[in-house]
Amino acid sequence: MLPPPPNSEPPVHAKTPREPAPPDPRLGTLLSGRYKLLEVISVGGFGTIYLAADLQLKGRHVVVKILLEKAASDEWFQRKFSQEIEALSRLNHPGVVQVYDAGTLPEGTPFLVMQWIEGVTLRQVIRLGGLELDRVARIVQLSGQALAAAHAQGIIHRDLKPENIMVRAPGTRDEQITLIDFGIASVHGTLDRTAEKTKVAGTFTYMAPEQFDGQPVAASDVYSLGIIAFEMLAGAPPSQGKPMFELMLMQREGTWPKIAELRPSVPLAAQQVLLRALSFDPAKRGADIREFADTLAGALVGAASEKTTLVETPPPPPIKRDKTKLEWLSSPLKRGLLLSGVAMAALALAWAFWPLMEPVAAPAAVHAPRALAYSIQVQRYRSGQPFGEPFRLAREVVFADEDGIVLDIELTGHGYFYAVNETTDGRMKLLYPQQGATMLGATTVRLPATGDIWFDPREHGEERLWMVWSKLPLPDLAALPRRDARAVEPPAEVKHLLKPNGQTSAGTGRTVVTTPGTRLVSMIPLTHR
Repeated sequence: MLPPPPNSEPPVHAKTPREPAPPDPRLGTLLSGRYKLLEVISVGGFGTIYLAADLQLKGRHVVVKILLEKAASDEWFQRKFSQEIEALSRLNHPGVVQVYDAGTLPEGTPFLVMQWIEGVTLRQVIRLGGLELDRVARIVQLSGQALAAAHAQGIIHRDLKPENIMVRAPGTRDEQITLIDFGIASVHGTLDRTAEKTKVAGTFTYMAPEQFDGQPVAASDVYSLGIIAFEMLAGAPPSQGKPMFELMLMQREGTWPKIAELRPSVPLAAQQVLLRALSFDPAKRGADIREFADTLAGALVGAASEKTTLVETPPPPPIKRDKTKLEWLSSPLKRGLLLSGVAMAALALAWAFWPLMEPVAAPAAVHAPRALAYSIQVQRYRSGQPFGEPFRLAREVVFADEDGIVLDIELTGHGYFYAVNETTDGRMKLLYPQQGATMLGATTVRLPATGDIWFDPREHGEERLWMVWSKLPLPDLAALPRRDARAVEPPAEVKHLLKPNGQTSAGTGRTVVTTPGTRLVSMIPLTHR
């Protein structure tokens, strides 16, 4: 495997490192005499995003977006860049990123200066199994409020997706959202069906049917927010892993996966609101995005509070009682005679067989089944740059050159979790934990914690990722070399531990593994050809 892209963790198994990409020649440049470019955040379809320091405001961080050279010569890209500046200038809402300044480089390339958002993307927040219902309701409602403010100004976002929703103070009572990236927004004086004919643009997983015809309308954002809400509830979008033609067929025929089967706790009213938002006909969705968001949030919050687990133990069957015997025992005298007779018989038997009796071991403790679930997020790369949108798999596949992967592993119960990488030649190293083994509660472990794992195009074969979820600590696994060290031939004790014993069941977006014992061992083959 190759080293991951810049600003990410080292690879699982590094062989020959890739030649580092040349530094961006603009880094260190001062724009308009005040904005110093510090680092590249990302490179989009037609713009490079930089983190910069505003030297006139004591180095306050800002975001600078500069149109790509190849896009600067395209009239449509120039117009969209100008419209993004206009759109953000029109908007004054706490849920929409603020624009501070705009200008041009000496060679005439335009740039835009925006607010720096402290937080994470919604993509980083969404986890296996979905988010809590009340949290989904809050994020949907806040997003609806921000989008409603944009629609009121004649602005359709067109590119709503979890990557373009920033979450501030995630997981706290002060959690808020901010919409970003209005780069392909449609800006009109009025919101009607006579919207301009434009290029097909967006991320197809979240694009409404009419966007494939280049005719976005206000209801297009309703559709996109509905897909995002589905993903927050189920842990994956409804078209996860499907090609574009299958998505378009699902849109036209309305054959969406049933959210009730993926997340039974979602109220029926919320399911109906979601299905309406995903209608093929924009008129059936409605253009009032705030009304949609408020209705969905109300249906979700109105549900009874839930505490989800991966494994649910069914209640014991009801005890069958004999009515005749119960009536007979209702008499105090008869009940007393019966109990006295039983006690005397027991004493007699104990006296007769006392010499033959041996201590009886206490019944073995009944352990709740151990369980974990995992999914694999795949990002294609071409020449070191992201190619297409990331997608999530429930099970492993054969990976291609330069594929980058991230594993999300959801644990239930309490115990000690270990992740071990076995190389193609059978050597091993410990990927998790990186420090000392500590007891974990119900949580999600991401491997790697940041960035992704790349596959080396010069090294084909099968590596293995071993996952061990144990009630007790396992010193033999903890003694393996850590991620940044060289893998070693594992001792016999480790080989004895690493024997798969879990039962697997694959669903939409994830695989669940369970075992009735106190130690769960599962293996994911990572095949690269």
